[in-house]
Amino acid sequence: MKSKHPDSLLQTSCKECLFATYDGKTQTGCEANRIAKFEDYVIEAYDDEKEFYVIDCLCNYHRLPSWNDGKADLSKVIDENKPTFAVILDTDNITKAKADTTLNSILSMDYDYSKMGVVLSQNSPLNKAKRGLINSLRNRLVENDIYTSVIVNLNPKTSDVETFRKTGRRSHFIKTYIGQEIPRDAFNRIHEELNETLKRAVYFEFDEVEAISCMTFASTYLEYCDYKLFKEETKNKSIEQNLYLDMRQGA
Repeated sequence: MKSKHPDSLLQTSCKECLFATYDGKTQTGCEANRIAKFEDYVIEAYDDEKEFYVIDCLCNYHRLPSWNDGKADLSKVIDENKPTFAVILDTDNITKAKADTTLNSILSMDYDYSKMGVVLSQNSPLNKAKRGLINSLRNRLVENDIYTSVIVNLNPKTSDVETFRKTGRRSHFIKTYIGQEIPRDAFNRIHEELNETLKRAVYFEFDEVEAISCMTFASTYLEYCDYKLFKEETKNKSIEQNLYLDMRQGA
């Protein structure tokens, strides 16, 4: 083991994991290829029953024999660990053209709709025309089985917190405005970085939008009570702590 992982207090024993492969009583690998991916954090261990590996951090693919009727289904464990996302849209300046642009980008995303959600946020009183456009947008999203919530925020001091509460316990969120396109592969790329490359990050910057960990928002936003300041400080701190991923083209 060359170095300690930041999550080293959360060790994972492979001994009883369904994905551990054995030659007799000696573990030889992992069906999910996690031994190779965690190479710097792998410890050789043994007890009176087996020789096995211990990962000096949390492995979120670890599954005991009680899971899935004892069947080591790699596609199932990958799906269970895919991050979930909320897209928070400021709809103050909604027009049909802008709504169609954002809607089409969301519906074209290469990701499971059940792991996505949209919050339509309005920070000013709705007139009849805007109400109709928002309802139409909401209906189109719901028709495609995308969780959708609408919120009207009339108190700017609490709008960010109240809007965040509508995200439905997603793991990450993107906060942007109506008319903006969401990169088609954004959510898949984040999943791959977190679960395939095993990067640690809370802030993901794309060319036009940023994705941020919901846990980070919940734990730190009240230090700022201003979304722009929160975003700037979160980006700076994530860079300092090596929790930032630059996903922009050409990066």
